[in-house]
Amino acid sequence: MVQNLNLEGKLVEFLREHSLEEDLSRKIRFKGEERTLVNWMQVMLESISHPRRHEMIASSKLLHATIPTLFSMFDNPMSRKFFGVNASVPVYCGLFLPLAQTQLRMLRSVGMRPSGTDSCAGSWPKLVDEINWTWANYG
Repeated sequence: MVQNLNLEGKLVEFLREHSLEEDLSRKIRFKGEERTLVNWMQVMLESISHPRRHEMIASSKLLHATIPTLFSMFDNPMSRKFFGVNASVPVYCGLFLPLAQTQLRMLRSVGMRPSGTDSCAGSWPKLVDEINWTWANYG
């Protein structure tokens, strides 16, 4: 776990160099250890949400605020609407992130872009969050 390595701050800085648009299965090296980008995201998410599972939702929001190019927010209504289960770290990393990337590709293919002047502030993960939150709560 990251706390045992005393690397939380450094891992945040490292993850800020990446975006949700990247290949999350690409292996990258951090502090002499090689993992996929999504696995490093999982390490960070588990590090700040462990041991209580319900904290994962707050953690995804905190990580979006901290690393807005990589993390999209996630909550139980979205998770239940898309996957039929409550939000968890494995659902976020294994199901939601690939869905969010697919959404990004689809939005780009029809010429949509997040505006720098609206609530999305030019952020693809925030645009995906706004769409998913609306769909989960009103769709």
